[in-house]
Amino acid sequence: MKLNKTLPLIFVALFVFLVQVNNSQIVGETARTAAGSSNSANDSEAQRRLETFNIVWNTINDNYFDRSFSGLDWNKIKDEYRPKVIKASSDAELHKILEDMVLRLDRSHFGIIPPEVYEEFQKKKEEAKNKFPDEQEDTEIDDEKINTDEVLEEEDNNIYKYGPGIDLRFIDNKFIISEVKVDSYAAKAGIKIGYILDKVNGVSLSEFILAIKPYMGKGKSVEKQLALSLVNEVLNGLDETYVQLTVTDGNSKPSQVLVKREKIEGNFVKVLSNFPDSYLKFESKSVAENIGFIKFNHFALPVVEKFCNAITEHKDKEAIIIDLRGNLGGSFGTLIGITGLLIDKPIRIGTEISRDGIEPRFVSPHKKNYKGKILILVDSLSYSAAEIFAAALQENNKAKVIGEVSAGEALPSLTKVLPTGAVFMFPVANFKTPKGNVIEGVGVKPDLNVSLNRNLLLSGKDNQLDAAIKVINQNVFSKTDKNKRATKRPPKIAAGAPTPPPPPRPKKIRRKRELRKNYDAQALSIIDEYVKAIGGKENIDSIQNYSAYGKIALSNSGALIEGKGSINWSSPNKFAEIYSIDSVGEVKEVFNGNQYFMQTQVTGADEITNQLYLTDKKLAANFKEFINIKEIYRQITYSGAYDFEGKSLHLVDVMTPEGFNVTFGFDSKTKLLVRRTSRFSDITYGDYRKVGNILFPFSIKRGKVVEYKFISVQTNIKLSEAIFNKEENCFDKVD
Repeated sequence: MKLNKTLPLIFVALFVFLVQVNNSQIVGETARTAAGSSNSANDSEAQRRLETFNIVWNTINDNYFDRSFSGLDWNKIKDEYRPKVIKASSDAELHKILEDMVLRLDRSHFGIIPPEVYEEFQKKKEEAKNKFPDEQEDTEIDDEKINTDEVLEEEDNNIYKYGPGIDLRFIDNKFIISEVKVDSYAAKAGIKIGYILDKVNGVSLSEFILAIKPYMGKGKSVEKQLALSLVNEVLNGLDETYVQLTVTDGNSKPSQVLVKREKIEGNFVKVLSNFPDSYLKFESKSVAENIGFIKFNHFALPVVEKFCNAITEHKDKEAIIIDLRGNLGGSFGTLIGITGLLIDKPIRIGTEISRDGIEPRFVSPHKKNYKGKILILVDSLSYSAAEIFAAALQENNKAKVIGEVSAGEALPSLTKVLPTGAVFMFPVANFKTPKGNVIEGVGVKPDLNVSLNRNLLLSGKDNQLDAAIKVINQNVFSKTDKNKRATKRPPKIAAGAPTPPPPPRPKKIRRKRELRKNYDAQALSIIDEYVKAIGGKENIDSIQNYSAYGKIALSNSGALIEGKGSINWSSPNKFAEIYSIDSVGEVKEVFNGNQYFMQTQVTGADEITNQLYLTDKKLAANFKEFINIKEIYRQITYSGAYDFEGKSLHLVDVMTPEGFNVTFGFDSKTKLLVRRTSRFSDITYGDYRKVGNILFPFSIKRGKVVEYKFISVQTNIKLSEAIFNKEENCFDKVD
């Protein structure tokens, strides 16, 4: 669901294009370098390549949702490609072999992005941005600030921040200028929407498409997405630089213009883990007195807050148009956060079908949510999360969809870094819409089909946007207006019919009898040995708070997502677990002495009232649990020993007065706590280190999914109360 199958190919294709723009021989140089390195390849490199191949094959074998492997015999595929990998003389050759193998599955969101693509692409991009064709010297320029030699400081070298102010679409096999920013240098140079872009810095785009076909593989067509990538990677560049554009106007008259790049509104964001940052563009405005307009190009975390503010801006509008044309998708969390701002009751947005089973996906409304009409614009460049979002609102009768059939590439996917440094992207589930429709290979079908028309563009009209405005003004929503709720009336009782029976009386709530105390001597001895091993009762009792900070890793379907996190505790019963991960954002889980809540950047703060779950969390977070063991538990018994990850553990079962059970596993040699299991949790502790007079676990695993590896642990410090409180956010502000 994150990215589409053409993206890795786009990286390679644009690299080739930038080489052409720069008149460089980098392709030949790269080939010679690869050949030279292959001569020096040793057994360890060959082994690393084979290991990389095995990881890719096994990841698909273990996690690919389609057990038929798209009709392929996956074991035969391994036998077919393994000899090729063994013969590979370079990592570059290996990556091509792997790319060919995964594309055999013929699904979106499969790809291998080699590290050299990142490195060379970035280097050549920067070189190309400042280099111009020789004929450019004769062009008259009023502004003398063409800077082709100055090397900017790394922190200022944000190459996407400046551009000519245009956007492209691929229409009728031509790159058509679909948008020209008002008062931009492109507009001042006479460029208008509807013009054909023929060349960039003297390089023919039609010839370029033919040149990159060998990189695309059989049956691959990337021209449509290439229109967006050309803007981001080629037309946009450094400040105070120019790009030469050759265009054809509405009268088929070609012209060559030199356009200065200017600042583009937006910023770098992390859309996906293990991928380079992308440039996020977000726009909110009014297109009519009664109609708001929101447009963004990625489902990235910062969009949620921006979208929420836009909802505030347009709260009194009759309708909002959400423009997802050219939106390449992004994170599922962002999709959930935005959807919650557009609904007033929980909805199902679809179903994931993975190896583990079928999982319906639901979204709950935020306190702040828009009550008016919603129009969504899509086109063939609306991918992944954009498609799922549009289909979910469409099939829940929350929005009308207008435009062209979307890309049809919507699979939940993950990424992982391979031993060669390449990034492997792979899907882990199929996705069905609320009504059971598959998006993959089909796309989202609009309620009203409208394709961009070059002739209308030349006249200054965006006919897709105009169609959306017309639908709103014609009140097409009348049948499914979400503000018109059906009122449920009680069923009529026919004359002479028997009177319905009265509702059942509530059952009397019987109080549970408090468990009798039962403290097993052997169990108490094991706990006492643990208390002594980590520092003794007196030293434990002296701790009033602690803050453990470090790295967190989330494992899922063969992928590893890393971030930063902390666990904080303050006597007697406050705790806060906070972590932040790229493309996920910050997650905060807190018990502040009065309430237990979880807060994220996409869902806001949700209070959890399940008493059993809350009991488990409070017990697990109590740093002084074992020195107050008899005050907390009514029963403590020894239940034997068992082997866990090569260690012999003594098991101690405990039970609260209310009947809540927890089992502890203590290492029979070190006497330290290794494992804690209950109805809601399975926690493993390890890597104990000295912190003052206390041994503290620097490794904490929660099941098989989450692992903390702490860098530092501090005790008896001043902890900010803000850690244990809800953070103010846009979602909870009801206007």
